[in-house]
Amino acid sequence: MFELKHLKNLSTLQQTGNMRKAAEALFISQSALSHQLKELENRLNNTLFIRNTSPVEFTEQGRILLNAATEILPQIELANNKLKQKPIINKSLRLAMSCHACLQWLLPVLDSIKKHQPQLKFEFVDPTFEQRAAHNYSQPYSRNSTNRNETEQEYNLLFTDEYLDSDTANTLYQQIGEFEVIAVIHQNHLLAVINFLKPKDFIDETLLTYPVDKQQLDVFKLFLTPENCQPKNIKHVTNSHLMLQMVAANMGIATMPDWLVKSLTVQSLIEVKKLGEHGVFKNLYVKYRKDNEFAAIITDIVPLAVNAFIQLYQQRK
Repeated sequence: MFELKHLKNLSTLQQTGNMRKAAEALFISQSALSHQLKELENRLNNTLFIRNTSPVEFTEQGRILLNAATEILPQIELANNKLKQKPIINKSLRLAMSCHACLQWLLPVLDSIKKHQPQLKFEFVDPTFEQRAAHNYSQPYSRNSTNRNETEQEYNLLFTDEYLDSDTANTLYQQIGEFEVIAVIHQNHLLAVINFLKPKDFIDETLLTYPVDKQQLDVFKLFLTPENCQPKNIKHVTNSHLMLQMVAANMGIATMPDWLVKSLTVQSLIEVKKLGEHGVFKNLYVKYRKDNEFAAIITDIVPLAVNAFIQLYQQRK
């Protein structure tokens, strides 16, 4: 009885024309190939090809096996390729974002991912639950929710700039990249003449922020609160474009990721400043569970996200 390796050996011998080239194509020694073919001939008690012919000449029995190889080997390769392919996903991969500014950066990334994973669908977390998702995205909503679908929903992938040491061993973090949280002020603001801002510089200012609890914002957690400083006023703004337009109109100051400022279109009217002499830097991560049904696809998504994040900084140059 012959085996698949025998069919592959004979097919390769026919394609290359001689033993030496066939052995090289199969990544084995010529003596090993000769031994395998001789073993096959002994099993079948038939000569399969005539030695010392160039190109090699096959016997009638050899051609029978070559015909079988022509039919069988392509089917084996097709089956292997199908087994390697990820199954078609009919469910939606649920995305959560604890970083408000990530949405603007993430949308082009998802377009890129769709080109590589056209069968994949994305579902976004409701913005009102972003804060909860940042802390425990794998748990369902509160049982007090009026919408039963909300109570049963969980998230497959979280984009976050927080690394929680309290997470279980089943939780994976993969870093997307590093960014700096910077201050944005009007070009004619009194603070525009200094190199970096100190916490006390915010005391008499109106700070424009996203509409979440202030202790969830980096400017408070990492900069103002540790120094017991608070801005004179806090004004909530729902999106980054409007926030920068308000800074450009000298209606307040804002803090946001450095890449986001450069991606918008009011640079000529604003100044950017470091928060503190050494700046405030953070990492952006994707977070998911090892037993996540989308875990294999997420590992494909991460390199695309990393590359897209790198492109943000290359475009700024």
